[in-house]
Amino acid sequence: SSALEIFNPTIHPSIYKANTVNNLREVNSLFAFLKRCVSSIGSRKLRSWCLKPCRSSEILERRYDVIEFFLDTNQHELMRTLRDHLKPIVNIPTLLRKLFDQNTRITVWKQIIESIRATLRIRMALVPFRMKTYFFNDLCSKLTDDLPRLLNIIEISVCLQNRN
Repeated sequence: SSALEIFNPTIHPSIYKANTVNNLREVNSLFAFLKRCVSSIGSRKLRSWCLKPCRSSEILERRYDVIEFFLDTNQHELMRTLRDHLKPIVNIPTLLRKLFDQNTRITVWKQIIESIRATLRIRMALVPFRMKTYFFNDLCSKLTDDLPRLLNIIEISVCLQNRN
């Protein structure tokens, strides 16, 4: 990856980040050029794809179909909608680990609730397009009716007003 300059980390120019562990940033690299992610989860996924490229022609073809779909100028509104809904989705496994902490804060529950709501909005936005690509159909089928039930259980079980 260094020969291709997929990742080209440079020292961060900010004085506040100069002596920190994560003081490197990606500039002038293929990864920096490609990275248009709205969430940290998306950035990590893209990074993993760059580090370990897929060799399956079937998976690559599915990804290409999604890219081709979004390159259509008629789909820009859907893409904007999806980007807006992806922003509030946080790393659920990380939040679930925090739930087992004895001092779970209400903000963790609020983040989980907002992530579920955003995921449901994504599903609703994609349902009309589920037959356009395998990916949309697969995603819509995995985002089942269990999510609204889970959201309902959390909202009933957790009092969001009284805790800090």
